[in-house]
Amino acid sequence: MFRRQPAATGQRGFTLVEVMMVLAILGILAGMSMPYLQDTVKNWRITSSTNDLLADLTSARGQAAGKSTIVTVCASSDGATCTGTWSQGRLVFTDANGDASIGTGDAILRLAPAISSSNTLTVANLSNAGRIQFRSTGMASGVTGSGATFKFCDDRVGAYGRTITVAPTGRASSATATCP
Repeated sequence: MFRRQPAATGQRGFTLVEVMMVLAILGILAGMSMPYLQDTVKNWRITSSTNDLLADLTSARGQAAGKSTIVTVCASSDGATCTGTWSQGRLVFTDANGDASIGTGDAILRLAPAISSSNTLTVANLSNAGRIQFRSTGMASGVTGSGATFKFCDDRVGAYGRTITVAPTGRASSATATCP
């Protein structure tokens, strides 16, 4: 039916039909990989948020023991005071008198931004929902029961979330969590 004409000497390239076929195949492959890429991005966001908080808690405990002082980790919406929710950001600072406010002689160790808007964070088992304090012994105060929990989820249902548990001893650990 259609025969490909031999190219003139020195002429090379692709026909329009060949280019269109390659583009069609690339479009199909991109369409098939989109759900996988979306899940990968969601997993990365939750893992990143979890690792950031875990690093802040672990660092605060180490700083408290290393400097023989109290270190406070608190929810902070403004980056200067312990106000707001954990989703809005957090503040890590030395707290010499343990009053959960930055005073003379206290130093801000870390200011963490708000979590991704596609994620949610729920907090449980804190005597004061806005803060945890680490003593010079490494023990955590403000933790109730078997430990404070921070649970990160997104819009998926199932074992896609992550949870951080802070034991009364001050040790923080993370695990997979089931989200609603």
